[in-house]
Amino acid sequence: MAIPDYQTIMLPLLMLTGDKQEHKMRDVTDQLADQFELSDDERKVLIPSGTQALFYNRVGWARTYLVKAGLLETPRRGFIKITKCGLELLNEKPEEINNKLLKRYPAFRDFQSISTEDKTPKGTVEKTPEELIEEGYQDIRDNLAIDLLTNILQLIALQLGGEVSRNEIASKLNTSRETVERYLDLLEKAFVVFRLKPLSRNRRNEIARKEKIYFYDTGIRNSIISAFQPLDLREDRGALFENFMIAERLKCLQLQSKKRNLWFWRTHDGKEIDYIEEYDGRFNAYELKWGRAKIKKTTADSFKTTYDPATITIITRDNYYEFLLI
Repeated sequence: MAIPDYQTIMLPLLMLTGDKQEHKMRDVTDQLADQFELSDDERKVLIPSGTQALFYNRVGWARTYLVKAGLLETPRRGFIKITKCGLELLNEKPEEINNKLLKRYPAFRDFQSISTEDKTPKGTVEKTPEELIEEGYQDIRDNLAIDLLTNILQLIALQLGGEVSRNEIASKLNTSRETVERYLDLLEKAFVVFRLKPLSRNRRNEIARKEKIYFYDTGIRNSIISAFQPLDLREDRGALFENFMIAERLKCLQLQSKKRNLWFWRTHDGKEIDYIEEYDGRFNAYELKWGRAKIKKTTADSFKTTYDPATITIITRDNYYEFLLI
């Protein structure tokens, strides 16, 4: 049998007290569970917060409503006893007791803020106020979680090709760095984004903390920021080309089970290389260019001096196919 709602519990609860004796709530709850033929698993089902058994909670609210209507009283903590009004109601032999019936009692009407059951949202009558409150809070948390995830993705999408700081994202979204990191970790595990760490052996001159975040599918990135213009009309075409090339290269490496350390490189004075693979003791660096197909000599010399032996290759629309043929 399904766990009964708190209004279904009201009549059996009142009938159990019809002997005019004091009854311990814990004992009454066990008797009702037996009466409703609840299984052990059903008795262990918890309310959303996990703080209390669902059936125990509903019995508690049934008792509260009957007390507020003047049908039960609480002579001492944890005990209930039927009142004169309660006995009179039982003598009427009602088929059920629900909120609508309880509204005949002025004390209950004073207790309950709403005046007619019709105002209760459909589908919520069987739930206790505590359950409704918890579900409301859960809805808020879920909506906030969705909003936060969307905002994190939007910030990442808008910073495509640039360094991303988790602290900056957290500050902009008024959340914690740990929360941002948790979401990024989930996005990586879901293969929505991947991250490149900065290559840094000379911490005085090289950026060591920020990272780059790319999308496995640039279409998802475009959808997040609603950007679907032709490439020739887009100011972010360079960043898109960079993302697409690195993502496809990564997929090729993964497909062939080739393990390499992947980095980007940038110094505090503005020298930068988009993508680096480290393997067999060498650094193979790549600049990914949609337009201008050259790299500053100072950048190339600085990188090769610091990470010898190293090669630097410029990837453009003319030779990208070679980059993907590993």
